[in-house]
Amino acid sequence: DAFTSFLLKKCAEHRKEGLFAVHVLHPLIPISRSILLVCDLEIVKQVLNPKSYGAFRKGYSYRLSRPLVGKGLLSVDDGPEWKLMRDLTQAGFKSPVLENAVRTVSEVTCSMMQRWRLVLKSAGPGGLDIYEESLRLTMDVLGLVAF
Repeated sequence: DAFTSFLLKKCAEHRKEGLFAVHVLHPLIPISRSILLVCDLEIVKQVLNPKSYGAFRKGYSYRLSRPLVGKGLLSVDDGPEWKLMRDLTQAGFKSPVLENAVRTVSEVTCSMMQRWRLVLKSAGPGGLDIYEESLRLTMDVLGLVAF
């Protein structure tokens, strides 16, 4: 969309600086918001470093996203609850775990595509319920990766 294109263009323009601010409305209007975007890997590492915990405040958009993503790691304010959630999920992002997850997702997706080819050959394009197929893929991947 246009806003994403705008942000990508700004990231390219400000790559040397590594970050830039986008003002929603105008900085002098009391209800305006500023968004700081980081586009340099070294700055991202500094921000995400556990030593930086508490140094950055989550923006308004995180609270707005709560109805969509639920009360979890992405929408809970920094504090003991967030720290516990982060510690619990951290183990899932270690290299061997991710390698296994990627391999599993690839295998399950290839299997799904083979099944789809057979269904489409015999039943035609109307033979697939994409919603059901997507749900099935999600459940297969979660069942194999998460447990």
